[in-house]
Amino acid sequence: MYCCCEDSGAVVVLDFANDHFVGAIRIPSLNVHRLATVSGTGTLITENEEDGTLSLVALEGTSGRVIKNINAPGPLNGIAHFSGQPWAVATAKDKPAIYVVSTDELTLLRSIPLPGHTKPGQVVRYRDDGKVLAVIGDFEPVVSFYDADLNPLFAAETQAKPLDGAFSPDGKSFLVANEESGSVSVVDLQRRRAIAHKLVPVGCEVLGFFPLKN
Repeated sequence: MYCCCEDSGAVVVLDFANDHFVGAIRIPSLNVHRLATVSGTGTLITENEEDGTLSLVALEGTSGRVIKNINAPGPLNGIAHFSGQPWAVATAKDKPAIYVVSTDELTLLRSIPLPGHTKPGQVVRYRDDGKVLAVIGDFEPVVSFYDADLNPLFAAETQAKPLDGAFSPDGKSFLVANEESGSVSVVDLQRRRAIAHKLVPVGCEVLGFFPLKN
C-alpha cells in the first residue's frame, strides 16, 4: 500500500498484510497530497497540491524513483485513475475543473469544466467498472458524475463540507461523507439525485465499503 506524507515529501510503502512500514519514495515536493496507481505499468502519479505539479513515479520493489515532473495549469486537489485507461484525472484547486493527463508521458491532454459546481472539486472516485466518475465539491455541497469518456451526466446535492465518497458494491449508489453536517448523502445513480441524508457522528471524513463477516 502507498500513502502520501505531505510534510515529509515522500510516499511511504506499507506491508498491508502485516501492518509494517517497508520503504519510502522521495517526492520533490512538500505538498505531495494524493496519488493514483497506474495498474499494469509499475508506476503511480502524485498530485502535489499547492505546488501545482504532478510526479510520475516508477515503482521498484519497496522503493521507487521519480521519472518525470510536470507543471499543471494551477494547484491541484485530487487524482484518480481507472485500470486500462491511458489517462488520469486531477482536480483543480483554484477553479471548478478537472485536468486530464496521459499516464505514459505525463502530459496534459485537456481541461474539463465541472457543471453544477461554483467552487473547485476535490476527491475523485471511479466506479469499479470505470464507467462512472464522481467528483466531490471542495467545501461545496455537490457531487457531479461523468461517463467513461468524461462527458457530464448530472450533479447532485450533498450536505455541508463533503470530504469523501464511495460507490456501493452494486454500483447503483454513491455515498458521500459530509464532515460538517455529520451525515452521509445517498445518491441514486438511476434517479440522478440524492435520495437520503443519513445522520452519523459529526466529523466523518473518510468513507469506504468493507464486507462484513458473519
